[in-house]
Amino acid sequence: MITKYIMRFINKVFGISGIKKKLLIALIGLAVLPFSVAGLYGIYYSVGALEDTTLRHLEYELSSKAEDIEKFLKTVHRDALFLSQTVVMKDIIDAKEVQGSREFHRLRKRLEQVIFIISQTRPYYYQIRYIDEKGREVVRVDSDGNTSTSIPFDKLQDKGDRYYFTEAMKYPKGSCYVSPMDLNIERGEIEFPHKPVVRIATPVFDSLG
Repeated sequence: MITKYIMRFINKVFGISGIKKKLLIALIGLAVLPFSVAGLYGIYYSVGALEDTTLRHLEYELSSKAEDIEKFLKTVHRDALFLSQTVVMKDIIDAKEVQGSREFHRLRKRLEQVIFIISQTRPYYYQIRYIDEKGREVVRVDSDGNTSTSIPFDKLQDKGDRYYFTEAMKYPKGSCYVSPMDLNIERGEIEFPHKPVVRIATPVFDSLG
């Protein structure tokens, strides 16, 4: 189509034909082609540069998010280890043989107060709890992100059959177990509205280790 218009232009302006016309068309074609190639290359280069910029931006975003997650997990690990090493935690573990006694309940209330304070300062923890070696919740504080609530002793649950408990019990002292993300379960049923959670747990030991 372009050649057709060029030929009309040449006939009208220059009044030439035959071999000269073909030669002129060839020369014009060679003269036009580099501009076409340059245009296509420019488009290709622009698209390539845009892709590179987008990829670099995505890599930066992913790297930044990964660093944030790593920092958050380190904070959670520190909190879990700190709680496991508090005096009241060690005392209540040593008093496990006298569960139901006045001393045990006094220690349980002290631990509940410590956990409640942590929950208030860390509103992103949905639940903080101490589960004994048999899988029974001893202390639990829930948070909706704004308000922390201590769960009454008679409302606590048995979590001995939950995978995160059995897995965490295998871990050595000073280490933390991180569960895969799944939906929170209360009293054997998936909680609604759905709450995706990741559980981080560390085993605690009595004074004898």
